[in-house]
Amino acid sequence: MGGSEEDPATIEREIVILSNKEAELKKRILTSVADESKFPFGIGEPVRQDSHTVFAMRENFRIEAGALRTILDLIDIDYPGKSNNVIIDASGITVETEDMSDAVNKAAEALEKIRNMARILSETLFDENKLKELCEIIHSSEKSYRPIVEEIANHYPNPISTREIANNQNMKIEAVASIVSMLIQGKNWSGKCSILKRKGEGVITLNSLGIALWGQYKKQFTAQGIAKEQSPIEKPKGLLNFSEG
Repeated sequence: MGGSEEDPATIEREIVILSNKEAELKKRILTSVADESKFPFGIGEPVRQDSHTVFAMRENFRIEAGALRTILDLIDIDYPGKSNNVIIDASGITVETEDMSDAVNKAAEALEKIRNMARILSETLFDENKLKELCEIIHSSEKSYRPIVEEIANHYPNPISTREIANNQNMKIEAVASIVSMLIQGKNWSGKCSILKRKGEGVITLNSLGIALWGQYKKQFTAQGIAKEQSPIEKPKGLLNFSEG
């Protein structure tokens, strides 16, 4: 019937090779974005335009919108990037203020936020040991992080609301909202990195680090992976428990 079927083992090897190449490319992009000398690419001096201050991309450093969209997607930022009255797109950086000094400070803060997110991802996303540590933190928190992360992961790629999580897990909605906020901001929970992102008002899903984390979690703790529970570990200090029962 024309054409020959390719050996499944060959196809599987090719998939692994492509996956490795994709992972390496993502790591290179994230590492570059985290480097202040490489990102942003080439921004000119600030210029007032109406009630805004604009830092235009210099001609020799222009980047296609699609390429910048891909970069921002890697760190879970929608294009154009928006943060604290700062808009970043392929044409440059626009700050919603006429004050030059304020514009410089806000642009610097927005760029540092992006670089920091890229830095955390590049240091964590491809480090199996760090992913394992995060999995252990989540798995040991039976009444806080664990039920929420499992609920969100089991709904992925569909987002889920905090109210749905609270109802499904018999938890107070205020408690769920508080934990979700920590897991989005990545500051006040034991992992110190963001693993969730908002998809709307009160609606969340996994970000790219969260997806990798859940893949590792299944290997460590579910029947699809190793198929055995690891021995209990000491719970990290400051872990919050918010169940009603």
